[in-house]
Amino acid sequence: MPTAHTDAHWAAYNDAQAGGEVRPLCGEVIARAGDGAGHTAIDFGCGAGVETRALLRAGWHVHAIDAAPGTRQRVLTTTEVSDPARLTIEVSDFHDLAELPAVDLVYAGYSLHFVHPLAFPRVWALLRASLLPGAWLAVNFLGERDSWAPTLK
Repeated sequence: MPTAHTDAHWAAYNDAQAGGEVRPLCGEVIARAGDGAGHTAIDFGCGAGVETRALLRAGWHVHAIDAAPGTRQRVLTTTEVSDPARLTIEVSDFHDLAELPAVDLVYAGYSLHFVHPLAFPRVWALLRASLLPGAWLAVNFLGERDSWAPTLK
């Protein structure tokens, strides 16, 4: 990964996010996509599970992915999931993903810019291939002037 941040950094960062609000892009795509009952979403880079929780509350089945140590327990704690059959947690580095489930929504908030540029075409193709016809794709990218941009080199 092109970032200088360690596993311990990401675990601490994600722990600090657990009480946070749903990011605006995720809230917007949930509102636009409508009732998630019977539909599946990917939370790509789920972190603490804040957006995973929002998707679950909106009725979605969620496939949450993150590589940080402690992801499984962190997401279970944040989501307080009442129906475990609606949540799959995959602890994996994005670069190691071989396949993704077919879904109706992909939310990738502030995660795809951590994919190494040489691996990005494969990961992006994998994400796009997971989208069912009519699916929603909500992605945040950093600009070159973003304060995080220097950490990605």
